[in-house]
Amino acid sequence: NKHDYQLILQVCVGILFVLLGIYFIRHERTELASVRQNLTHAQPLWVVLGLIFVIAFVWIQGMMYQISFAATGHRIRLKTGILLYLRRNLISVFLPAGVLTNMMFYNKSVEKREGVDKTQIYQASTIFTLCSMATGFLVGIPGVVWLMLKSQFSKRMALGIILVMVFVGVIVYVVISYRRKGKFYAFLEKRLPGVVQTLSMLNTSNINRKKVFLVAGLSMLIECIGITHIFLSAKALGLNPSLEMAIV
Repeated sequence: NKHDYQLILQVCVGILFVLLGIYFIRHERTELASVRQNLTHAQPLWVVLGLIFVIAFVWIQGMMYQISFAATGHRIRLKTGILLYLRRNLISVFLPAGVLTNMMFYNKSVEKREGVDKTQIYQASTIFTLCSMATGFLVGIPGVVWLMLKSQFSKRMALGIILVMVFVGVIVYVVISYRRKGKFYAFLEKRLPGVVQTLSMLNTSNINRKKVFLVAGLSMLIECIGITHIFLSAKALGLNPSLEMAIV
């Protein structure tokens, strides 16, 4: 039955995560050892400051989830938002396109704890993910421009940026085509009518735009914390970092 299939899938995913964890540790053994060695020689003040920013980072990510749910008309506890972020962030390390695919996990725990339905969970997760990606581009673009001006632009980096731009272009085309019921919408309606029905449910619900912009604002703050982390890490290792380096 359906419950048995879900149990088998959970066991398979659990085994996969264990195997990927073992592979990661074995593959990154040298780096992990060097991290431990560097920490023993790092300057304590900068390490402590970095840990404080870690706590702020996780706290704000939890707030982003909390406000994302509020944008859909349902409130969850901050604790639930923090736990959801930590769990999804962990598995996103092992998943292909982890930023997008991790929103499919840990939905049942939120349903049980907060009494929300699947549609609201997907809506809130989509708001969280899109805001995170959008602010990443907004902060990253100035860093890329700065690299170009400094002539420190490698061919591999250029290829990566081109691929990202193509990917974003495809997403924009898909969204516009779906909203205008163009070719992509017709393809989905013919081949995957269940997906169209689900997307229609997501599209018809009222979303609080002010709260979405608030999530985006917090996500921008997260980007700034990430830049600060790089700066503090370099200082802890006794380097002389610059703001431009940290942004890039």
